[in-house]
Amino acid sequence: MASFEDLLVQAQCQNNFVIMNEALLELVMNQSTRYSLCNTIQPFLSHVNDGGNLIALYAQLQNPLDNNEVIYSALVRNVINSSKSNDNLRRVIEVIIGVRE
Repeated sequence: MASFEDLLVQAQCQNNFVIMNEALLELVMNQSTRYSLCNTIQPFLSHVNDGGNLIALYAQLQNPLDNNEVIYSALVRNVINSSKSNDNLRRVIEVIIGVRE
């Protein structure tokens, strides 16, 4: 059985990913931030090996006519899920959403 401290750490980590998901989705859905978001993401694309999730989000952001919340929600969720096992991707997301340590 896991100790109280282990459970607490797991709960805090899960909560951090939920917060990151909501913050990134908010940025993605705001059309006025998409250009700067693309400019922020682009330099990291070749350094983050996440199975193409960040590249897919980046490509979708460059389509100014599509504002489908379902598509963006799925893409953001995929990026966040990949960041759970990819420290570089997690750090890139933190830079994008403005998390300070």
